[in-house]
Amino acid sequence: MGACALPPLMVYCGLPNHVSALNNAWQFMDITSTAHKNCTVVSVAGSIDRTTAPQLEAALDSLYSKGQSRVVLDLAGVPEMSSAGLRVIISAAKRFRGRAGGDLCLAAPSRRVVEVLDLAGLLPVLCVCDTSEEAIANFAQRAK
Repeated sequence: MGACALPPLMVYCGLPNHVSALNNAWQFMDITSTAHKNCTVVSVAGSIDRTTAPQLEAALDSLYSKGQSRVVLDLAGVPEMSSAGLRVIISAAKRFRGRAGGDLCLAAPSRRVVEVLDLAGLLPVLCVCDTSEEAIANFAQRAK
């Protein structure tokens, strides 16, 4: 057998999906949600990329399916985000905004995440707050 170029720390065992399974195993994302009076806060920890974005999408889809219309996406624990994360955020914002009074508000994004949002031209069209508390207060103000 000849040698093949694989990413560091990867071992190929001859199984077609083995490498991708190991790649997925190295990705970590923790998602928690907390209900508040006027919204639900979804806190994310870990990078949002092509392997983890489906987890975030499923969490947001679940809230939407349960009738939630106002969501704060707390990104304080997200060091970086790829275009896959942008897709999830854009899609979720459109869905939540489709409900009366609904919206998706991003909270506490890191400098790198803000750069990605800015490069994509999304800062002017998304609700972005410095903290979760500010985003929660934003929804409370809208509810009045």
